[in-house]
Amino acid sequence: MSIGRRAEKAVARSASVSRALVLERMGEPLRLVERPVPTPARGQIVVRNLATSINFHDVLNLQGVLPNVAWPRVPFSDNCGQIVAVGADCGGFRVGERVIANFFPDWLDGEPQPRYCDIVFGDQIDGFLQDHTVVDARSLVRAPAHLSAVEAATLPCAGLTAWRSVAVEARVQPGHVVVIQGTGGVALFALQFAKLYGAEVILISSSDEKLEFGRKLGADHTHNYRQDPAWDQRVLEITCGLGADLVVEVGGADTLARSINATKLNGHVSVIGVRSGFGMTAAIAVEPILIRNLTLRGITVGNVRQLEAMCRAMELHDIHPVVDRRFPFSNVEGAVALMQEQTHLGKIAIDIAEL
Repeated sequence: MSIGRRAEKAVARSASVSRALVLERMGEPLRLVERPVPTPARGQIVVRNLATSINFHDVLNLQGVLPNVAWPRVPFSDNCGQIVAVGADCGGFRVGERVIANFFPDWLDGEPQPRYCDIVFGDQIDGFLQDHTVVDARSLVRAPAHLSAVEAATLPCAGLTAWRSVAVEARVQPGHVVVIQGTGGVALFALQFAKLYGAEVILISSSDEKLEFGRKLGADHTHNYRQDPAWDQRVLEITCGLGADLVVEVGGADTLARSINATKLNGHVSVIGVRSGFGMTAAIAVEPILIRNLTLRGITVGNVRQLEAMCRAMELHDIHPVVDRRFPFSNVEGAVALMQEQTHLGKIAIDIAEL
């Protein structure tokens, strides 16, 4: 996967040449190539990518375990970039504006549908681990003005996943109790959005240091599940036996049963992550789901209108993403290694260009 600084410097950067890291086929390392800067067709915009960020989805992509992907392709689904060329009928976008692209380029509004969610940047079409990407104008949203390019590049996947869970699906209100698992990208976004809506937040993690960071970010209660695995009982204690209005479930098979147990009558479990695997390692009791009228909702990012709403809220309330580390374009493998270690807080970003 390493491209090396010498190889990076060997590729000329000009107005007509664009670097790209390409996955030729499953199991092969990324290969650095140079391409002509594309020209936009009607309804298209050429974006000069300034930064990207890495998600667990991208690691699975690089490992070749995702189904229905295209070869060859440029991976990574997140970006923040500057518009360098605009085709006809592009809805008022202008050269020089900073934009981010929606994870699903065809999902503009409404409920998820197969025809909206079949295409993902970096999976079926080229993503953003390159200098320039052609994007349909309808898939783009103006980046929040108060954020740096690196910060804005963390929003399309992790940020929008958390926003849809808290603001759209669970409709968190002041006084609601929200349980958040971990301190990764989605988790810390969810913490910030839950506090924006006036919720009481219970944060669980295996690290006291990370829990302390979470308290500084606004968590009202914290619990170290390595010291005491029965975090669902702790939630019930805090809520006087009622349970939480929302549990942001990122653990997967090993934690879902506890998430269900920690949720109140008419509560909501947002199933977001699969850190412990896609399968089911423990039996899930149907009774509490039925008796408590629980909603278990899978969250696969969101649509363009939701991305716009999230960006507007972040701008109005001066919310900044948590970025743990940023890597240069020449060290993508370093970003991937840190993601696999799962020792980071918030997001991991990659600088592609400097303004």
